[in-house]
Amino acid sequence: MIKTGTISYFFRDQKGLERSLDSVPWSINPKIWCAGCSAGQEPFSIAILLAEKMSVWKFKNLKIVATDVVEEFQKRIKEGTYAEKEVNAVKTNKENEPLLKKYLRVLTDGRYEVAAEIRNKVSFTLNDVLTDEPMSGSFDMITCRNVLEYFNVEEKQKIYRKFHTVLKPDGVLLIDPKQRNKEFEAPEDLFSRICTDCVERVYRKI
Repeated sequence: MIKTGTISYFFRDQKGLERSLDSVPWSINPKIWCAGCSAGQEPFSIAILLAEKMSVWKFKNLKIVATDVVEEFQKRIKEGTYAEKEVNAVKTNKENEPLLKKYLRVLTDGRYEVAAEIRNKVSFTLNDVLTDEPMSGSFDMITCRNVLEYFNVEEKQKIYRKFHTVLKPDGVLLIDPKQRNKEFEAPEDLFSRICTDCVERVYRKI
């Protein structure tokens, strides 16, 4: 088991995140797997963005499965509280400022608490993307950022194939935009790049 990095923050690489969300053919009961979720900043960011993008009915049915190998993250995700530095990407972006006021509440100690309607969309489960079976069910979207860099080429390919098995037809996979080397490319027989001339690494299942 490899313990991946634990440093994350809200709306990290937001452009790629928005592009991937806009590329998903959302089903009636949208389901997302955040593999390597760290302390929950990414799945909560996704839930916030989709609360703004989706119809009320689809958002009501939205489920986000957040997984990691660090059991302690379960408590943090359940509590949904974060230090000021972890929400700076929301605070310092004027376009995101309304989201801060709408979905994050300042506590007396200066931390920020994610609104219950967002917290309730995310559930945490222990899962090692390399050695464990993929999450059960089928997903409209999978995110796996800041994770693949810890594995060799053969292991990466194994993980991609696991993701492929549980993605719905035309489902979307998002990996870290910094992972640009050829060894990070998803298998061409399984995925196609949605935007080949973009920095973002967004793939569609084929």
